[in-house]
Amino acid sequence: MKIVFIGNCQAGALRQLYVRYVQPYTHHDSYHVASYENLTKADRERIVAADVVVLQAQDFAAKAYCPLARSNAYNLNTGINVQNVGASAQKIKVTYSYTNLGQGSVQTKTVEKGPVNPNAGVSFFTWEDLPKGSLGSAVVEGMGGGNIAVIVNDETFSLNPNRVTAYSCFPDNAATKTNKVVLPQYKEFFLGDTAGVQIQNIGNAAATNIRVTYYPNGGGAPVTFKNSNPVQANASFNLYRVSNPLPGVTVVSGTPSTLLNGFGSVVIEADQPVVAIANEEPGFTPGANKPASNQDAKQYEGFNQ
Repeated sequence: MKIVFIGNCQAGALRQLYVRYVQPYTHHDSYHVASYENLTKADRERIVAADVVVLQAQDFAAKAYCPLARSNAYNLNTGINVQNVGASAQKIKVTYSYTNLGQGSVQTKTVEKGPVNPNAGVSFFTWEDLPKGSLGSAVVEGMGGGNIAVIVNDETFSLNPNRVTAYSCFPDNAATKTNKVVLPQYKEFFLGDTAGVQIQNIGNAAATNIRVTYYPNGGGAPVTFKNSNPVQANASFNLYRVSNPLPGVTVVSGTPSTLLNGFGSVVIEADQPVVAIANEEPGFTPGANKPASNQDAKQYEGFNQ
């Protein structure tokens, strides 16, 4: 079987995951085509000959959800970049929901900019908008009702290695208004890298039961967690260092310590619609079998079902 992944660096990263963790068992050929336009002859031939073509789902809406936004939280900052893809100029509004490093009650703050002309963009900088240590999520809206496209840059230049990565925010449409999300890969201090999971409640009421199950590769016993406290609408629930859970995370079943030094996949099921991202970075914790790696960070969007 021949598989072609078409799209930007995120499609390329997905193909790399396939090559590393799936292809050794299936022995299928795979290839990444990095653009939808100006295809080379070789790219065209590979697409024509492909048995399976994997495309990125791209859609727009007047509102978008961003599960992770932070202002100098753990030495990391985010910038929110918004393009007006509507037909008319409109103001852009960002509503942040955040705590101080995950502690205390959720605060909200709204920032507006514009008007922004069609096809033009505008940026919102958390270090200007929020107090130091803010950690949470954001909802971005086109105030004229026009569609928008939104990405988040997550970066720091004060850590070694520097960490610069990005993810796409989720458009407000039927495809994202689901109660189940899957994440094909997590790492829990595996070979010097670990992953956080950020889950945003995009429903209209507080989410009291967000269940997150980690399935280790190789057939290890799954471990399920849930939020200890209700997650307000538009706010986020964060998991990190799940082998030794942080406050706010309740163990439902399984033994968290068995996840240490491993990797696998994640399934999220909630009593409200949710979206989620995985956020991988170098890391070390006592008991890890490798020191923190020297790789850059990476993020990817979860798949709603």
